[in-house]
Amino acid sequence: QAKWKKIPRGAYHYFRPNEPGLQQALHFIREVKLSKGDLPPIVDIEKEPRKKRIGELRRELKIFLDAVEAHYRVKPIIYTMDSFFQSYLSNGDFDGYPLWIANYNLSSLPRTGHWVIWQFSEKGRVKGVDEYVDLNIFRGSKRDFGQLLID
Repeated sequence: QAKWKKIPRGAYHYFRPNEPGLQQALHFIREVKLSKGDLPPIVDIEKEPRKKRIGELRRELKIFLDAVEAHYRVKPIIYTMDSFFQSYLSNGDFDGYPLWIANYNLSSLPRTGHWVIWQFSEKGRVKGVDEYVDLNIFRGSKRDFGQLLID
């Protein structure tokens, strides 16, 4: 219903750290149709690999991101926890991607300085929704948000 109410919507992929990035990207591309006004594709990366080193995880994530960006012609958003980004992705390889940072510490902003969206709670309430919802802050103006959406 969001599309018909003109509420931006999107799709995300939960990145599996022990599986090939290209295989995951091809699955996402096959299953997800995005159009003008949607959020860019979002990749959720939160887990360390059990079978790979962190360098391999970064390489596979980059393969995923490159394939998805080539297909949709828009830079994907990386969704992750503040601590995960700081520990594993802050090497500079992902600085050009919009970041959606989960950090539930309301007393301070995320440590990751170039975040675009901050998920500050997973226990929000919205009229008409019987369950908890995530609460987020967009860092920028309404115009900036419009520029983030698929053109």
